[in-house]
Amino acid sequence: GRQDLLAYLDALEKLRVKERLLICEGDNFFVLPQECYRWIDRAAFQAGVMTCIYADKVAIKIWQQDTIILIQNNDIAIAERDRFNFLWNQAKLPPQK
Repeated sequence: GRQDLLAYLDALEKLRVKERLLICEGDNFFVLPQECYRWIDRAAFQAGVMTCIYADKVAIKIWQQDTIILIQNNDIAIAERDRFNFLWNQAKLPPQK
């Protein structure tokens, strides 16, 4: 719930972790500062699957199956980071509320 979210955000801040999130165009639910988000086209957005990239790790969360696939491989992390950065640079900055 809300307490879990606040604890998570506090932990990110303490660890100085900066998140950037690609979200579906039209989504206006922002927990982090709005500049941390970019809208991608609905056709490219896959609901129910989340990919996280950190150092040499790629974690894929499949929400409906309550499954996480963790890959620890530098080449895969680089490829996924490059793909993310490409999408980030193509994506739209959500309008300010």
